[in-house]
Amino acid sequence: MNKYTCNFQSQPQRNQVEQLINNAIRFHKQGNLPQAERNYKQALRMQPKNAYVLNLPGVLRSQKGDHKEGEKLIKKAIKIDSKVADYHSNPGLCLLQEGKPEEAEKVFKKALQVDPEFVPALFGPGNVSLRLNKPGDAIDYFRKVIDIDPRYLPACNNLGNLYRELRQYDETLKISNKVLELKPDFTEA
Repeated sequence: MNKYTCNFQSQPQRNQVEQLINNAIRFHKQGNLPQAERNYKQALRMQPKNAYVLNLPGVLRSQKGDHKEGEKLIKKAIKIDSKVADYHSNPGLCLLQEGKPEEAEKVFKKALQVDPEFVPALFGPGNVSLRLNKPGDAIDYFRKVIDIDPRYLPACNNLGNLYRELRQYDETLKISNKVLELKPDFTEA
């Protein structure tokens, strides 16, 4: 079940929960949120105190617009296992989507304390900086993300768009070419 360890009462239960979570993740990635949610709920009924099982439905709830419930589930995951940067980063996404960039920034900084090179936790403050009209800070964060993971398209795309807004067309072209090199069918580059 990815890189997260989970405590289960028995091997059959472990297999069942893993299958539910793997199916939920597959449905989630395909955009079939109702089916993903059904699988997450079943897994939660079986493992209500499992951090990994709590985190993912929290992300889904936030994506569906229920940021408060999403944040609540994710915070439960953090109480159970505070050493996973992903769990700390996800409430920041909820807060950012709620239009609370200052609060989101604090949350992302907590995630970076857990893992200073966790890409989503670096990408989040870049987006916060965009919202707060701090282009220099946004550039720094997006550059750090790209230094760690040169294939992270969201950071490349945001950086290219930011350079275009700042009329730094040489930089825009470099980033756009990089994005197209990574994903030739990407239409926003």
